[in-house]
Amino acid sequence: MAVQSAEGAGATFTVRACRPHKAGRPFRLCGVETPDWSEVDAYRAEHDRLKAAAEHVARAVAELLRASAAVGDHASAVALRDAVEGLQMTQAQLAAAAEKAFSLGQLSARRARHAAFQHHVDQATQPGDLPTDLR
Repeated sequence: MAVQSAEGAGATFTVRACRPHKAGRPFRLCGVETPDWSEVDAYRAEHDRLKAAAEHVARAVAELLRASAAVGDHASAVALRDAVEGLQMTQAQLAAAAEKAFSLGQLSARRARHAAFQHHVDQATQPGDLPTDLR
């Protein structure tokens, strides 16, 4: 696969011989310049990791709540409730970080699409690109 990079409108563009279509992205023709989606992919991966971690912590909270209910009013129940509160705070922080990663990924995708559009506009408006019969 032939790869070349160029800077344009604040984003890196990559020319590839052919790139397969990925879900959630517009279809691209082979040989057409496309923006670099690596930042978007990184935010998507970070969002997935944080979301999975938050779900894992939620399962731990549920397990501790069941254990606390089984213990009842015993002295160890206080320690279990403290652990639950701490894990719930961690779960909320993970969820907030996952949402931030998702939002940053959306902004990054918007920037990449805008940079691609700007790059195409810049290419189309360069002087001397018109055939001689259209001048």
